[in-house]
Amino acid sequence: MSERVASFWKWMEAQDVVDMDKVCVQPEVLSTGIGFVAKRDISRGESTLSVPKTLFMNVESALESPIGEYCTELKPWLILALHLLHEKSSSDSKWSPYIEILPETLDLPLFWSDEELSELQGTQVLESSLNYRSYVQMEYEELATQLFEPNPEVFPPEVFTPGALLWAFGILRSRTFEPFTADQIALVPGLDLFDHSSQSQSCWSSKGGFGPFQKEGAAVVAEESVSAGTEVRMNYNPEIVAPQLMLDYGFYPSGDRKGGYQLTLGIPPEDKYFDDKADMAELAGLGETWPFMLRAGEAVPDEMRIYLRLIQLSGTDSFLLE
Repeated sequence: MSERVASFWKWMEAQDVVDMDKVCVQPEVLSTGIGFVAKRDISRGESTLSVPKTLFMNVESALESPIGEYCTELKPWLILALHLLHEKSSSDSKWSPYIEILPETLDLPLFWSDEELSELQGTQVLESSLNYRSYVQMEYEELATQLFEPNPEVFPPEVFTPGALLWAFGILRSRTFEPFTADQIALVPGLDLFDHSSQSQSCWSSKGGFGPFQKEGAAVVAEESVSAGTEVRMNYNPEIVAPQLMLDYGFYPSGDRKGGYQLTLGIPPEDKYFDDKADMAELAGLGETWPFMLRAGEAVPDEMRIYLRLIQLSGTDSFLLE
């Protein structure tokens, strides 16, 4: 165990997250990076690691921080990204031992050189990586004008740079999982160290705070038995296809044949029935634009067929919108 990892694990013990005599996993530096190895045999249904919400880095903790009052109107991911950069630059941050083990460089296509990206020519991964870059740059420019430049004492220019925001975006893309994404997005120290296996059924799960000894938080529960000395893995997303793993996590699973393509459809803004169609889409749990996953060897999703029908409604069919 490296010095930084050991320091992090001691911090987790000090936060009452782990009891060294009882916890069933321990972090190790493996060939794929930091991961968890079973200290003993683990039974199916047993919690491998549980982290209380008080240790989360999330929108709530961000708004309670020194930068909180400046971030209330931002998107949740931006609030958390700025929170991460602020804490990273603070020598007395509560989360310093955790932030110390986060990678300084990320081997995601988002950060590849133009020469490396040329190897992805013709793939959706290339298109999505370039879109990520453009999106983060656009967000940075808006933040610089409206937030950073008017408040340099709160957002030092040497800390809140375009590259730093891109790094924070990469950290959030690669280290947050359901159900702690979107509006509930959170970095969960320790729980983000589990490596991925498409064969695993274990995922992040929320943990209720009911009863005098129960703490609200998150856990990874073993959905299969694990032998002592074996790496303990989770499934980042059972529905994800291999190209998305490449985009967000920087690896393409060996031997994985789960190919697919994410197709985003949208209601044309110039459609005369745009408002009605948007309302109908919202009632169906969809949006003005919506991504659909097309999988090799599988039929087109029923939701996508319905959405396409909605987009095409016009003329004599428009009465269906009433």
